[in-house]
Amino acid sequence: MELLLSNRDARAALGGIGNTSFFALINQGKLDRVKIGRRTFVTAESVRKVAQGAADPSRGGR
Repeated sequence: MELLLSNRDARAALGGIGNTSFFALINQGKLDRVKIGRRTFVTAESVRKVAQGAADPSRGGR
């Protein structure tokens, strides 16, 4: 069974990003969403991958 993070916990793990950025990452397919009832969760593994990618200097940027 995969570890799931709530919206709030996932946003905090990604440096405190806002709701708009959080759902943009879901819509881009970068975060794996799991719906349970009306609640949205994301897998901890997908959060880890996004966080690692953001911290990876080889991915470009300034």
